[in-house]
Amino acid sequence: MKQTHLVLKQNGSSVIFHFRSRVPKDLISRLGRRQFLISLGNGLTYRQSIRFSFVLYNLVQEIYSSIRSGMRKLSIDDIKEILKVEVRKSILYSHQVNEQTNKHTDNGIIDGLHHVSDLEKKIQSRVDNDLKGYREEVEDNLEGILKSLDIKVEKGSVDFRKLRNRFIDLYLIRTSWMKDLLKDNGRTEEDWKREIDDRFRLNLYEGETKKEPETNLIQQSQKSDQETKSKTQELSNLEMTPISNVIDDYIKQKGDNIRERTEKEIRVNLNLLVDDFGDISIGSLTREIVLVQRELEFSCLGYQITLTQNMENSNSR
Repeated sequence: MKQTHLVLKQNGSSVIFHFRSRVPKDLISRLGRRQFLISLGNGLTYRQSIRFSFVLYNLVQEIYSSIRSGMRKLSIDDIKEILKVEVRKSILYSHQVNEQTNKHTDNGIIDGLHHVSDLEKKIQSRVDNDLKGYREEVEDNLEGILKSLDIKVEKGSVDFRKLRNRFIDLYLIRTSWMKDLLKDNGRTEEDWKREIDDRFRLNLYEGETKKEPETNLIQQSQKSDQETKSKTQELSNLEMTPISNVIDDYIKQKGDNIRERTEKEIRVNLNLLVDDFGDISIGSLTREIVLVQRELEFSCLGYQITLTQNMENSNSR
């Protein structure tokens, strides 16, 4: 019987046995690799190599179990903080759509509202006609977030499903925020946060003092970029192509020698860009979008650091 954890590798004129362990899917992002390969050295017979590899196999399984046991379960505080980061992303996304809209003419505003309405109908259609598939997409996104925070992914748990459903609610709500901005009806980010608190009943922003919107600098930079862009010629048909439509072509241009891991990273990053800012045209992609995306990544990183510090303080007591 072939032992999948025992591998033969040629080393000059000799053959050396190697122990191979494939990392479980739920630990790949945590360990940063898909497998481990360890040389068993020279001088071992096939039978000795098999015995040694079984010892290593059992040891590695214990290590994997230990890593899993060290991961935290999803708590109510985790749910609140993750949702607050997602609300922040939705607010930035809404401002991005607003600043990308030509508000210098009535027709431009109407076109912007049509765009948001189409986006709203698209999401609602997925919820109405393919809720299972849409939930799976949101769960995949949520799974990546939890793994990055060293939180166990338990898709069948009530808390996980609640968090998934709040994500979907937020995706539906944020289109109304975009309309608020396009119509200049005076609603502020504080109004949106109160709306979220009323809807989710989780007191996400309880006790927070009112402060200046965090997006002012980003808005100003985006507005400057929009004014510059309005002076140039209209986007060509190619530039109007949505990001999702060019991902495969971009991968093909990299050639056949592109590594599987590199291809996956490219796809994940581009799909995250679409998730955060919508399926915007490639001609609308600006350096401000990249800056906002980086800010969101730092927000998540800051949350992760805070959680780690809290755990260390708790353990030291």
